[in-house]
Amino acid sequence: MSHPSDVLFERMREVVEAPGYPLLQHYKQDFYKYDRQQLLDTFTPDMTYLWVVREMGTHLYPLYIDPRITNEAHAALSIQSSGQDLYLVGPKGLKQIERQRALDELKHYDYKVGLQGVFKMGRLLAEIDVRVVWQNSRLKGEVEYRSEVPIVSLTQRDRVALQRIALGQVINKSDSLFTPCKVVTFNGISLIPEVSAQEEECPA
Repeated sequence: MSHPSDVLFERMREVVEAPGYPLLQHYKQDFYKYDRQQLLDTFTPDMTYLWVVREMGTHLYPLYIDPRITNEAHAALSIQSSGQDLYLVGPKGLKQIERQRALDELKHYDYKVGLQGVFKMGRLLAEIDVRVVWQNSRLKGEVEYRSEVPIVSLTQRDRVALQRIALGQVINKSDSLFTPCKVVTFNGISLIPEVSAQEEECPA
């Protein structure tokens, strides 16, 4: 085991690799590559996900963070099929749920963007400044958070949420899913892990 999310990933793998399991017969890279990467990018000990498993692939969504992610999850749930399993994945492991429970979970947010900035559980966490600039003949996004809260007070989940919210705000401002978000700072300090910052685009 080399990453904190490995134990959770193994629990998920036990589901899709169980003898006779009827789903995930095609597009298996959705699980082994993309769901795995989602865990590597966003896992914290208190993060909860909605996991959608179908015959034709899987989807994994961090919950309670950003409306853009919620919209993607709603789009996945809109494809109703009897060949579909839904799970809440989080600190307590995996729990299979019904579609209505999934829809109910998507109504809740711990973080919200308002006129003043980003709020956590109803309290202002940080002001936010979103810029879209031309650089090397293409649009790129930059997000600056300013706060009275010192960066050392941010939880790991706060950092993940602010990164995802930043990407969503850049997409909204540029009106394009393909605008990279290369700069996200909190009181002048980068929130993007060094490895991610070297990639062409922030993970969507």
